[in-house]
Amino acid sequence: MGLSSSQEGKRVEEDDDEEVVLKARKFTASEAFEYGFADGFYDASAKTVEVAIGEAEKLASSKWKRESYTNLRAGTFPGVIEELDQAQRDPYVWPKGSKL
Repeated sequence: MGLSSSQEGKRVEEDDDEEVVLKARKFTASEAFEYGFADGFYDASAKTVEVAIGEAEKLASSKWKRESYTNLRAGTFPGVIEELDQAQRDPYVWPKGSKL
């Protein structure tokens, strides 16, 4: 199978799939960039914050439909949303078998 990104980049080989997916392999910033999992990385945290804010401003100005995005995210994790709602009402009572 092999994992690859939509960008051109290095390919995670088939024998590494298990390590990446099942064992949650950690990547350095340069490795993530090399494999195409990240758009870029910077040596200084101030530069990282600057670029992140720029990307957030682009997203905010693109007239994206927040309700659609919210509904999509909520639909992806309905059990977690339910638990967070219950936790907000009473943070000291967690449901049996909580996923959080």
